[in-house]
Amino acid sequence: MRRHFLPNEADDEQSLSRAIWLDKHQFEREERAVMSAISRLFKK
Repeated sequence: MRRHFLPNEADDEQSLSRAIWLDKHQFEREERAVMSAISRLFKK
């Protein structure tokens, strides 16, 4: 996961923590986008 989000960083604790945070943040953004799209679909 760290190599995906931070390809030029070392495998230290801070980089791994940031990669985990970025993964969680990306998932939450995608979740909100899907929920928004579903909401708009049912409003029509």
